[in-house]
Amino acid sequence: MTAAYSNLMHPEDAAFAREMLPLVSRTFAPAIDILPEDLAEPVRLAYLICRVADTIEDAIGIPAGTRRDWLVHFAVLLRAEPETDRPASRLSQEISAALSASSAETRLLEELPRLVRLLRDTEPGRRRVVEKWSCELSLGMARFLRLEETTAGRWTALATIGDLEAYEYYVAGTVGSMLHELIAASLPEWTDALDARPLAVSFGLGLQGVNIIQDMSVDRARGWSYIPEEIAARHGTQTQRLHLPEERDAAMALVCEMAERAALHLDAGFEFVLALPRRAPRVRLFCLWPLLLALRTLGRLVSSDEVLRARVRITREEVRELTREAIGACLSSSALGRLYKRERRRAGGGTG
Repeated sequence: MTAAYSNLMHPEDAAFAREMLPLVSRTFAPAIDILPEDLAEPVRLAYLICRVADTIEDAIGIPAGTRRDWLVHFAVLLRAEPETDRPASRLSQEISAALSASSAETRLLEELPRLVRLLRDTEPGRRRVVEKWSCELSLGMARFLRLEETTAGRWTALATIGDLEAYEYYVAGTVGSMLHELIAASLPEWTDALDARPLAVSFGLGLQGVNIIQDMSVDRARGWSYIPEEIAARHGTQTQRLHLPEERDAAMALVCEMAERAALHLDAGFEFVLALPRRAPRVRLFCLWPLLLALRTLGRLVSSDEVLRARVRITREEVRELTREAIGACLSSSALGRLYKRERRRAGGGTG
């Protein structure tokens, strides 16, 4: 295995990344921390870079055209070879000054030059992977902000299932591809890596599908729906009406359809976990933990109409329970299968 950083000139930046991750991620921070360090460092950096793009995309109160320009500039910055920190600092200051709320994500944007320096320090092969897929993610987000521009502050919703599939690919399929390439580079003995690529993409799509349902009310508050009107129309409603009491039955039928769609991607994501070598248990756990948490969350989302009004989370005790069980099962594919099938049934389905 090669070192994650080929020329770590700024060790304080690596310490900053380790400090920030648990502040911006409840699910992925503990999973990343259990990875072998040569893989944990680039995955941690990739997650934080993607979180910057996500924060820009979701910035409430900032015109869509401004956010789109920021995402494009961010992608260019990731690909560039600046001689100084000035380009990153200028973009960081511009975005941070426009954000009204102070948060961990705001601090991440304020310290953007640190992330850019870490990317420059990263071993060239890993750096190319992070650059390629984080740029595609950022530019894909920028593409969908054009839709918000055309609605001029009115309700904005994806129109078709095809739009949903394209959006999920840009914001999550890219992440699955990036993780696949980083993991494959760290496991040269993984002979089935190429065949597992589509499964890794589905891994990302499944997690994003759960997020879309989970964030329905949050997205509605900023005038957005990532659930397409095509699916809403199939259930006799419109996305802007899903929170209304008289639309409850239609809205919950829609939630169940979206949940099963996400679960089918998670099924393929589980096949990705099984395709990983058993002699890499920490890598298996890294993928398995968010997968199981997503399935448990799906079960909660379809069990009541709370999701139509607020963001639904599973409890910390449930998180601890599932992570403990995953640790006990990760070396045995049959034990993993039993654990996954149990959670799949809770989510409203089964894999056999």
